[in-house]
Amino acid sequence: MSVTISFTTADAVADMRTFLSRAARVDDTAARLVVRGDVLAVYVAAFSPKGLLDRGFTVLGLRTVRVVATGDLDLVVPLRSVLDRLATPEMASGDRLAVVLPAQQMTTVWAGISPPRSGWLPVGSVSSTVLADHARRGAIEVAKAVPTAAGDHIVHSVRQAVWTRSIEGRDDVPAGAAFAADAFGFLADPLEEVPLFVSGPWVRLSPRRGHILARRGVA
Repeated sequence: MSVTISFTTADAVADMRTFLSRAARVDDTAARLVVRGDVLAVYVAAFSPKGLLDRGFTVLGLRTVRVVATGDLDLVVPLRSVLDRLATPEMASGDRLAVVLPAQQMTTVWAGISPPRSGWLPVGSVSSTVLADHARRGAIEVAKAVPTAAGDHIVHSVRQAVWTRSIEGRDDVPAGAAFAADAFGFLADPLEEVPLFVSGPWVRLSPRRGHILARRGVA
C-alpha cells in the first residue's frame, strides 16, 4: 500500500530536496520519515553504528517542514528513492504537492536508536564559525590519514578516531556533530550562536536551519 505526503508549498518541497541532496553526499542509504499532525520530520545519518555489535557513536541530522495532516506515520525508506520523488511531485487537490513514498521499507541500526522528543535541557551555545572550523579541520585530517584504496574497516576506524573527539571547550559536543551541521547546510550564518541541549546521553545542536543529534558510543 502506497503512502503519500502532501506538502503545503513548493518551497517546502525544494527545502526538503536540498536537505536530502546534501545528506546523500554523506550517507545515501536511508531516511527516516516521521509525521505527527502537520509536521514532517526527516532524519538522516552522518555517523552510525555499522551493526548490532558496533557500539560506535551516532550523529543524525533532522529537518522539519509543514505538511497536510493526514495521519501519523514512521517509515524508513531508501534516501535516493525519496529524493527522486521530490524532484517530480504531483499536483493534488487544492494545489497541494503530493509525493508518493517508496513502497520499499528498510531497517537500519541508527533508525532504532531514537533520540528523545522531550526533556532537553539548555547547556549554552557554540559559535557557528567554531563548528565550521572543526568540520573543515577534521575533514582535512581524515583525507590525509586515509590511504589510497583503503578498505571500509580502515576508513571507519579513521573517521571514528577523528570525529568522536570533543570540540574545543565543549566536552559534550563531538567533532562529528560539527561535521554534520556543516555538511547538511545548517551553518549558513557565520555569526549565529548555535544553542545546545542535552538529554541523557544525547546532545542536540539547534541552528536555525535544522538540528543535529549526537550520542556517544556506549561501553
